[in-house]
Amino acid sequence: TKNFSNCHIHLDTNLKDCWKTLINSDILIMSKGSFSFIPAIYNQNIVIYNKGLSWQDRIALESWIKYNPNTLNKQLKEQIND
Repeated sequence: TKNFSNCHIHLDTNLKDCWKTLINSDILIMSKGSFSFIPAIYNQNIVIYNKGLSWQDRIALESWIKYNPNTLNKQLKEQIND
């Protein structure tokens, strides 16, 4: 069993507070929609975006991690150790 005690789910949160949380998160996993795009731009930590979405591929920042289950652990370790 894995312990996810530092993970938080925010439901029914207003937009300002939600984006503030996303912007300041240690690891931001973007949604497939566009809602998380603006917070991802401002997030200075780790951002993971979805593979197979051409619009995200075109706009992804160089520092963002493209989700791939085969390489995600390695990429996360590299980003954390930088």
